[in-house]
Amino acid sequence: MKTLFRWLRWTALVLLLLVFACLAATYSIVTPLFEAPDEPWHYLYVKHLADGQGLPPLTYSDDPWVQGENHQPPLYYLLGAVLSGWIDTADLPAHLVRNPHAALGRADAFGNKNVVLHPPTGEWPYRGSVLAVHVVRLFSVLCGVVTVLATYALGRELAPGSRWLGVGAAALVAFNPQFLFISGAVNNDNLITALAALVLWGTVRVINQGSCSLRQACFLGLLTGLASLTKLSGLALMGLIGLGLALVAARQRSWRALLGAGSLILGLVALIAGWWYIRNAVLYADPLAVRAQALAFKGPGYAPAWPELLAMLKESVKSFWGVFGWMDTPLVIGKGRTDMVVRFAIQAATWTFLALTLIRLEQVLSRLLRVARRGRWRGALRI
Repeated sequence: MKTLFRWLRWTALVLLLLVFACLAATYSIVTPLFEAPDEPWHYLYVKHLADGQGLPPLTYSDDPWVQGENHQPPLYYLLGAVLSGWIDTADLPAHLVRNPHAALGRADAFGNKNVVLHPPTGEWPYRGSVLAVHVVRLFSVLCGVVTVLATYALGRELAPGSRWLGVGAAALVAFNPQFLFISGAVNNDNLITALAALVLWGTVRVINQGSCSLRQACFLGLLTGLASLTKLSGLALMGLIGLGLALVAARQRSWRALLGAGSLILGLVALIAGWWYIRNAVLYADPLAVRAQALAFKGPGYAPAWPELLAMLKESVKSFWGVFGWMDTPLVIGKGRTDMVVRFAIQAATWTFLALTLIRLEQVLSRLLRVARRGRWRGALRI
């Protein structure tokens, strides 16, 4: 019986990955060129590297198309340049003619949803810049497949006694319309999400095993270094790993393993991504280039106000399930029977995920409270 369930689980996982890859690839094909959020800016970074011009400069401009994504670490764009650099993209300006009436971020607008004006040369068979963009989009699809697979592995690690939690968690990620949409676009979020999911799985595995082997430390250090070279938020993964190692050390009542594994992980991150932050320190007197980024986008003296931050948070929540285009085409669900099923499925998935998260959080907090009352830490912090 166990063999049968194992076979069914693996079959379900393989089918899930195939269906996700097909759906994400479909999004990458049917989404018009540069009609995903910030996609022109992401691809211009790729082209800059593919043309051998080195890292793009970060300078102030009133035009966001000039600033682009030049503040981002370069790993995603470098890989995109390697994959698409063999293609002649001299025709790119013809595909970057901006729509002066574009209704960016306005879901209530009747028309002008397109950011650029699309020439007929963008149709199949792809060639030139169109082909290059679709090649990089397929790389994003591959990153999405890795994220779904890592989610499955994380679910199995969190609940090894559950046969289907990993598959269910992977399906919840794979069939999120917004995740499918972004997985079919040129966007460095796809690579950082895949790397972060792998680091999260590796960290939970270390906590469950109660130790961090040399191979696991190298795995976490390598992926965290790559994540830190993909997006600034990748640096936050070191805090997650540090917390996991601290839990292991508290359980073992020994900090030697924590210091050894932590030093190795930190050293690998510095070796892989340190040069980028040293470059920022030399160019902008700021390793994170946060001040330079704020200056480039908003000008001197800019500081975000609370209403602006709250508006950004509201947009993030709204776009979790599906806001396509440049935040101007929301996921529309009608009143038919099929639409009611879709709406019910989305709402059920949302509330189920929230409920499971709260239940698990309550279990962890209850365990920590019992430990604190008894004054015993050994073996009690197992997640």
